[in-house]
Amino acid sequence: MQSLFPLLFGAFCILVVGLLEILLLRLLNKVWWRKAWIRRSAIALPLVGVVAVVSWGAAEYLTFPVLSVVGGVSVALIFILEVCLMVSLPFSGAVHAIERLAHRRRQKRAEQSDAEIDPGRRLFLRGTAAALPLVTLGMGAAGVGRSLGKINLPMRNISVAGLPMEFDRLRILQISDTHLWHYVTLRQLSAACESAAVYAP
Repeated sequence: MQSLFPLLFGAFCILVVGLLEILLLRLLNKVWWRKAWIRRSAIALPLVGVVAVVSWGAAEYLTFPVLSVVGGVSVALIFILEVCLMVSLPFSGAVHAIERLAHRRRQKRAEQSDAEIDPGRRLFLRGTAAALPLVTLGMGAAGVGRSLGKINLPMRNISVAGLPMEFDRLRILQISDTHLWHYVTLRQLSAACESAAVYAP
């Protein structure tokens, strides 16, 4: 049961965040919700996430390392995409609300003065509302991509007053947050250690 907990927890988180994302889209971004492809994509995202969790668990149980990595990366990517949408949709919803209010005001003024409504302003607000989720999705995907890349090895020189001579030029390698196994392999960790060993003191 203990080995099932991460999978059940992952599926639960993906479902809850996915349902929140659907709710925010439905309530705050009604213009987008009317588009069938957006609605279907929003509903499919948590379902695909649960399938990815189940695939990940099956690959772990059946010891298929490649499928395990694919499943783990898919779960992380879907969860990050859902969180990005959950964060950005309220802001784009607010922009949509401002756009609707401004459009109604312009319509009233246009009716009273027989002036034409400027479509450029409305297009700008709609573009802003769409840009917010796109930017957060891009940042989330870039973060996942960076996490799959080469391990970062920054070098810091630290001076300590009164340090005994036997510790002069001592090098310490500190490794943390590796997510070993699912996202970082032993080969990558070994390569990072070898790279750290060649640093001159």
